[in-house]
Amino acid sequence: MDRNLSPWRPVLSYLGKKRWFPATCLLLLGLEVLIGPVLPTLVPETWFLRLYLPWAAIKKTEDFLAGKEHVVLDDQLGWRNNPHASFRSIRYDRLGSRSGAGITPGIRKNIRAVFLGDSRIGGYINIENCQTINACLEDDEIETLNLATDQYGLDQIYLSMQESIGEYHPDVVVIGVSPEVGEYLDSHYLPLVYPKAGLPLMKPRFILENGRLRLRTPPFEAFLRDLPGSPEMLEYLAENDPYYINFQRFRTRKVTPMLVLLSEVKATVNRWMLEAGKSMGNGPARHATNMPLVEALLEASGTLAEEHGIDLICILLPVKDQLRGIEVPAYNEVAAALEKHSLAYVDVLSLLRDFEDPDSLMCDPVHMTYLSNRVIAERLRRMIHEIRSRGAMVSQTVH
Repeated sequence: MDRNLSPWRPVLSYLGKKRWFPATCLLLLGLEVLIGPVLPTLVPETWFLRLYLPWAAIKKTEDFLAGKEHVVLDDQLGWRNNPHASFRSIRYDRLGSRSGAGITPGIRKNIRAVFLGDSRIGGYINIENCQTINACLEDDEIETLNLATDQYGLDQIYLSMQESIGEYHPDVVVIGVSPEVGEYLDSHYLPLVYPKAGLPLMKPRFILENGRLRLRTPPFEAFLRDLPGSPEMLEYLAENDPYYINFQRFRTRKVTPMLVLLSEVKATVNRWMLEAGKSMGNGPARHATNMPLVEALLEASGTLAEEHGIDLICILLPVKDQLRGIEVPAYNEVAAALEKHSLAYVDVLSLLRDFEDPDSLMCDPVHMTYLSNRVIAERLRRMIHEIRSRGAMVSQTVH
């Protein structure tokens, strides 16, 4: 104990003699609490946005608009995979697909499967193209396209499904969902949810009006082109993005020095408590968010597949905490929604329960390893053949 404190003794001794120091800190904090709510009325919003966004986020947005990132601007989806782009171990083909063998023009196998989702289905940077779920699924009968895109939400997945059906005419569509499937659904601008978002981009969003889905699509390029000096974007977000409140709180609580320090201390304490809870198996219960919208999008996806005579299969992916025995109620809540709307799905948590080492199954908190992808692909292969066999039997009966 004494050895640990010895380097700090001169500092503690100095502060002990300077009795004015804590009083000065409290005075400054009090002044900042009074000044904080007034600042937004004196300073333009765009000035606060420059502080809110990390410099790297602004640079990434500029590179994104210039076509230098692994995703490119899309007027409908917000962004899509950049054809022929490479990003660490990721390689996209001419279609923007992270495929194994891919598809050959003019030659079609018996079954064409299109994979849609976020980086969990895409495979991210932890594995090679040949180690993704879709690559593990490919054989003499099945060809695949992996159009999963980093940070896509279920809303973008649904829109991408509409596009993929018309363009690639798949027999099977595979959608990845997770306990976090509801996150971002009610947001247009990802940094409002998480300021350090890997992709600081804008997206469309659906709202429910009288039980029906209605799409809102902002002018992505016009807003992002002027970032961070875009008052029009901030005005739009203030009216249409519930997470704009996070930016409002930042303007009043996280700009002046003492309030920033207080906020960082609070965040650090919360992280410590969360990690301590996890280590004891007592982490906070994580429930699914935006479930009415999630259910509406799942139902719409099922209806879309049925209208086009396509088999839809969902892959329900767990988080690493679950493999360590920590309960995540959101997983079961999403599973219940899939069953409610009669959607076939692969219960990945059940598939992986018998494996003892979580590190062999997941390379980070949310992304699967090659081993897990092989296990998932084999289960998916059986499901595809079972579903198509039942469909063929029904067709023969009808005829």
